[in-house]
Amino acid sequence: MPLLLPEQALQIFDYRFGRPLPENERIQALELSEEVEYLPLALDLASAQIAKGKPWDMLLASLKREVAHLETLENSPRRRQGELKLEASFNLSLTPLREDFPEVWKSFLWLGVLPDDVVVTALMTASIWNISLSEAAERLEFLWNDALLTLGAEHMVDGKKWQSYRIHDLLHDTAQRQLEHHRALVSEMSLVNAHMMLLKRYRMRTQEGLW
Repeated sequence: MPLLLPEQALQIFDYRFGRPLPENERIQALELSEEVEYLPLALDLASAQIAKGKPWDMLLASLKREVAHLETLENSPRRRQGELKLEASFNLSLTPLREDFPEVWKSFLWLGVLPDDVVVTALMTASIWNISLSEAAERLEFLWNDALLTLGAEHMVDGKKWQSYRIHDLLHDTAQRQLEHHRALVSEMSLVNAHMMLLKRYRMRTQEGLW
C-alpha cells in the first residue's frame, strides 16, 4: 500500500471534516499520521473516529497501546510494523462498533462472505443481511461514515438509482477472519455455512424458488 506525504495525509482530514484544519489540529493530525506511517487506509479510519468526536490525544494513545498489544501477540518476524499498525487501526474501529452497534458490526462481518472487489448496494445487502431496504441503506451509510466502506458510482436497477459501496481488500480479509473467529456471536457459523445461508436468503426472494 503506497504511503502518503504529510500534506496528502492532512488532505484526508480536511476532506473528512469538510474544512481545512486549524494549526493546532494540523500538528495533532501530523503526529497521528506519523504514528500510522502515512498509510491511507489507517488515516481514513482515524479521520472517521476524530470526526465522530474522539479526542486526538486519546486516539493516538489508544493506537500506541493496541500496537504494543499486538506486538506481544506476534511471534512471526516477517510481520512488518506497518501491518501491525493497520491491524491496530482496524481493531480500534471494529471493537467499539461491536460494543456499541453489534448488529451493524455483524453486518460488516457478513461482507466477508462476498468475493473480493465486489460492489454492494442496499438492494444486495438487504438480502445478505435479511433486513429491509431502508435498514440496509442506513447500515451501509453508517459503515461508510466509519470509513469501513468507500463510495462507488450510482447503479441503475429497474429504473431506480442505488448508491454503491466497496470494501477495501484488507478490510474484506478482516471481515472474513472475524466471521470465523466470532462464529459463536454470528449465528455460530463458519464461512462455508455463511455462504449456504446467503444462498438460502437469496432463494427466498426468487419466484417460486427458481433462480
